[in-house]
Amino acid sequence: MDTRKVKAMEIRLDELSDDPITREQLCQEFWEKGMKLLEHARVCEKWQEEKGAGRARELHKLRQERLFNFKTRLAQIGWSDSILENINWRRFPTMNHSNASTSSRASTRRKTNSGPCRRV
Repeated sequence: MDTRKVKAMEIRLDELSDDPITREQLCQEFWEKGMKLLEHARVCEKWQEEKGAGRARELHKLRQERLFNFKTRLAQIGWSDSILENINWRRFPTMNHSNASTSSRASTRRKTNSGPCRRV
């Protein structure tokens, strides 16, 4: 929690009289806000997990497209299908990149300011 918010809560508590009803109402209000924040955090965590899974699928697809492009280019210059199918493509560091073989790396980046996890 933001230190300014904690300080504001401390000031509000200090300003209260010794009236237990008023203190109880304030504590209830803080508890309810905390529960809403906790629920929002759960929604954000679920959204982030789903986004990560979608991103993983997208990167896998880009790697597959990259491999297809490499194989196509090699076939065009005379490599046989039997050779292309027997190569362990994972040995080559460039084959582990998710960016397309003809595009820049920036094209695979995403903005992260979307979804439910904007500042509450």
